[in-house]
Amino acid sequence: MPSHTRYMYPMKEHINSLNTYTLKTYQNPTTSRTVTQTITSPLKTGYWGIRVWKRSENGTETEITNGTPVAVVTRETVGQSIESNTWECPKTKLNYHDSIVVRVYTKYEGGEWEQSGADTPDFTTEQNIEIEVYGIWTVYYHTWIGLLFGVYYYRYSFGNDYNSRIENYTYQLYKPPLPTLNLIETALTKSKQYRETFDTEINGIKEPLTPQAIRETLYLRIRESLNRGCREAVKLLANRKHRSIAYSILMQATYDIFHYQKTTELMNHYNTVLDTMIGTH
Repeated sequence: MPSHTRYMYPMKEHINSLNTYTLKTYQNPTTSRTVTQTITSPLKTGYWGIRVWKRSENGTETEITNGTPVAVVTRETVGQSIESNTWECPKTKLNYHDSIVVRVYTKYEGGEWEQSGADTPDFTTEQNIEIEVYGIWTVYYHTWIGLLFGVYYYRYSFGNDYNSRIENYTYQLYKPPLPTLNLIETALTKSKQYRETFDTEINGIKEPLTPQAIRETLYLRIRESLNRGCREAVKLLANRKHRSIAYSILMQATYDIFHYQKTTELMNHYNTVLDTMIGTH
């Protein structure tokens, strides 16, 4: 499936009612940004992580990361470097014009995750077509701990000089799941519907007088109901070549169910026969 790298791009755009930095498939050749997210004293271990949302055209957001940062990296000393960690993005369906929004959070040991500062590191993709996003993302952060007048600054940088990014951002065109046809159940339901219609709406038929004639007529009516039900059920099959095969199997299946009752064993047996002859249905 297609996958690519998404770079934390240091230029803002207005997408789905959100004016923020972007996630591009290419790096900015000239521009970089550094944001200070939190401060403390004395020096404590710093943590950086991301949270991820899908965002609709009207600005409604649905979080994918369950409320806490993932792909977390740490830094214990003053200085700067690029660090990475992974997160498995669950398969997430995007509708037309939805975007993915990634927000970078930080904290120091004993503190709370936050995005403080005047310029929060939020990033959005472009609007999408109907796709599914997933994959084991590798998230790269350029992290800083700086010291100024006895106060430690925890920073995050991105853009040309720092190369913060997400690798293995994987996607595929959305394919709706195939409907479960349940041919045997459909045949039984259609047979019952036809029988009820026959009994209540078809007029002008005289009931036979002898018990044997009643039994013979009842059998013929049931047989015709099953026939109608099976013919309606096989219309669900897109492959016309499979319809006659399925019809024969369904007639035998519904006839046996009529005689021996509907049991799990009987249903499983004929579903297996159908799967063998026409494929999973």
